[in-house]
Amino acid sequence: MVRVYEETSGQKLDGDENETEGLTPFDACKYLIAKKIMATREKIKQRDNTKGGVTVRARLSNDLRKMISAIKNDDLQKIIKIHEKSAKKRFLKKVDPELIKAQKNDIELIKKHILELELLSKRKYDKDSKKNPKEDTTTSHLLEGADDLDNENKSSGVMDGVVLEQNLPDDATKSQLPTIDISQAMLKVQDMQKQIDQGLDVFSKKLDDLHQMSLDIGNELNEQNRLLEQIDKKVEEEVTKLKNLNAKVDNALDKVGGSNKIMCIICIAIIIVVCAAAALIFLISYF
Repeated sequence: MVRVYEETSGQKLDGDENETEGLTPFDACKYLIAKKIMATREKIKQRDNTKGGVTVRARLSNDLRKMISAIKNDDLQKIIKIHEKSAKKRFLKKVDPELIKAQKNDIELIKKHILELELLSKRKYDKDSKKNPKEDTTTSHLLEGADDLDNENKSSGVMDGVVLEQNLPDDATKSQLPTIDISQAMLKVQDMQKQIDQGLDVFSKKLDDLHQMSLDIGNELNEQNRLLEQIDKKVEEEVTKLKNLNAKVDNALDKVGGSNKIMCIICIAIIIVVCAAAALIFLISYF
């Protein structure tokens, strides 16, 4: 999940299209933000615990800045717009004040987590800068703009006084801030996944039934082909017998003449009719 989140600069998580199905736009956005914040905390912990050099940590820090920027500039703005749209009064639409208040509280909590992520993302390098007065250009570049970020947060008043640097947790994954509540969203997601699993089970059973049906049809076709081959063989045998009989009749007619010839023709006709009737009865008995 973290890998996909990093490679897309914080834009996408594994399964985000399916996991939010059935949720309201606000809950879906909050659900994904909570997952992204947790993924970012894991990345900060990885950066803090890395034993690599400055270059490795600089790369991790750049990844973190992209991830945090995506949450702050994209996801946060998106959920704010959804909240504003929900709070706007419309014709024949009642606004639930409790829901609007809960959404506002969720947004404020998300802002606090984002501020804490920003402080955590630069904390490691602040400590290193005190230990190593001679910073290289890479580390200086990573710290560039940190003061401007603090001034921006303070001047905006949005996150002022929410998180103090001395209150930051040693483990980035263990924040002292309240957890973003996505329990209801999780229940809806689990219920939706359960319905999907049930649908897949039914679909799988139908496929098994179709497979068995196709096997039965195949066996029946093989049996019908065998019977047709037997009938075809019998017909060929009867045709051969008729040809031989016709040849014998022709020879007999050549030897007789007059009334005897007429009687022979009548007898031959009777024999042919009897043979044809026998062949017809044989075919009917097979079907």
